[in-house]
Amino acid sequence: MSQLRIFLIGAGHIARAHTKTAQKLAEIYDLELSVFVADPVEAARSSFAEQFPNAQTFATLDEMFALPAQSSDIAIVATPPFLHRDGALAALRSGRNTLVEKPIAPTEAEALEIAAEAKKLGLHWGECSMRLYDQISTRVLRERILAGEIGDIYHINHIYKGGWGRPGIEYQPVSKWFLDKSKAGGGILVDWGVYDLANLTFLLRPTKIEVRGAWKAQPQTPVDPTDVPFDVETHVGALLIFTLENGQTVHVNYERSSGTHATPQHISEVVGTQGAFVWDWAWQSAVTCKKRYYSDGKTIEEEFVVTDEWEAQHEIDQGMRPLIAFYKKVVRGEDVPALVDDNAIFNFRVLCALFNSSETGQAIVVEK
Repeated sequence: MSQLRIFLIGAGHIARAHTKTAQKLAEIYDLELSVFVADPVEAARSSFAEQFPNAQTFATLDEMFALPAQSSDIAIVATPPFLHRDGALAALRSGRNTLVEKPIAPTEAEALEIAAEAKKLGLHWGECSMRLYDQISTRVLRERILAGEIGDIYHINHIYKGGWGRPGIEYQPVSKWFLDKSKAGGGILVDWGVYDLANLTFLLRPTKIEVRGAWKAQPQTPVDPTDVPFDVETHVGALLIFTLENGQTVHVNYERSSGTHATPQHISEVVGTQGAFVWDWAWQSAVTCKKRYYSDGKTIEEEFVVTDEWEAQHEIDQGMRPLIAFYKKVVRGEDVPALVDDNAIFNFRVLCALFNSSETGQAIVVEK
């Protein structure tokens, strides 16, 4: 029986989600699973051990990584972003391929340091915004676009705004570190912007992205905390110009919020010269999409459902996708789309460009 050994940095909520995914992987591929977790907080370790009795817990990374590395080991950095760099470097230097929770780090410099260390050591690393990379509806739409079904694509509306679900306030209110940019790396851009970019870059496969007219804001409410740092954005937008492999450009009208007084609007729509696709790209293994086009004097709207049969068969949810994709690509050597190595750092550099452009007012081009 083959082994799967998971080394978790952090014993919180997200580490437990990855552990459940590891259990699912062991079930699917008939693997002998071993789970190791390091966390300096004794209460977190004890709680983790209660939930996963077979796991081995450690108070320090040094203790955990003193275990000799095996080629199929996977380390997972499951701490708040400001701790990602140190955890990822420790994991890589222990000889283990490493999966980092999103965002990679609070700064581009720290993310590039992780990428450089992995390359120097000949190891692989990945980033967890691939929860929505290679998502079934986006995969099918890409195939239909490449088949010329809606002609030449030229514009995308990707707008998700409305409601109040700010991490640290309405959502997961006990985790106030979400509101502190020095710890979280940012607000809605690092919370959901990473998923948006993963989805869009998977669909379009750009060679470069130009960020123009970026902006960010923090709408105020009577429940905003005043006793902790709160300096992250909750509403962002920009014009993104994607240059594709064939030289074609696609303009993307991008907007995302976790808290805004604006009218709610949720749309992902890719527009071509002969039609348009509208798709609800997030989360499900079965997704309803629409094709719109003009024919015989009227607009036709065709609805179709796409299903990821493998995910449906194994009851895979969105939170499981990063570890599953990383395991398939890095350990099993399968040719699956994944945000691993250079493919991961490109999206993060675009994310940083969105921040920088919103603060400087300057257009920024990011090339692969």
